[in-house]
Amino acid sequence: MRNILIVCFALISISGKAQVGVFGGLTTVKSLGYQGVYPGINFGVEAPKDDMISFFGRVIMTLPKGIDDSIAATAIDPSTTFPSIKYVPCRFTNSVFNIQCGTRYYLGNGYDYGLSAYGGSIFEVGTLGVRRKIKGDLDESKYEMVSSTGVVYPNKGRIFAMNLGLNAGIKYNVYFGVFFLDFTGSYSLFAFASNPLANDYSRYSQLNFTVNVGFRKDIF
Repeated sequence: MRNILIVCFALISISGKAQVGVFGGLTTVKSLGYQGVYPGINFGVEAPKDDMISFFGRVIMTLPKGIDDSIAATAIDPSTTFPSIKYVPCRFTNSVFNIQCGTRYYLGNGYDYGLSAYGGSIFEVGTLGVRRKIKGDLDESKYEMVSSTGVVYPNKGRIFAMNLGLNAGIKYNVYFGVFFLDFTGSYSLFAFASNPLANDYSRYSQLNFTVNVGFRKDIF
């Protein structure tokens, strides 16, 4: 949350006007190579440099999406526990938490009026949370979950990525605010996993697509 506030204040400070817009809405995230989408929400701030250029920051959060698999559990003390290895069904869930910032260039009526299109580049800190939940019976005081190389799995982990991308959309001003619809495509320059669980059971993709729809209210 502290980092989100820093982004928001930075956007306001670099704006050439006292005007700033706050927005929020619904989101879907699609990772190339995996079935289904992550539904979620988006919210952020947008500050115009002038009527045709603005800076924005946005947070994207999604609900978890799960897959089922089995995982090996090995006895902590094989001399007292039988069997020494057993396979247990688990539910692995992934969820997205991304922070975007970038520049928008408007075509048409601009930031303040009517119908306009916009587009620009983004920088994104992309994260993908991973959790595991045992579906079968297992006494975790006697067994520990391990990878194929014998590394113990924790209960949760996260993938961190640095992404670059493009954003394009349309918006329409009405007297009480602005409705918008936009699309983002982002490519991961590099990523790392916080632990073996995140490395083995994340649905991480280098290429991701996001659809955002929502409402913006300008503050003066």
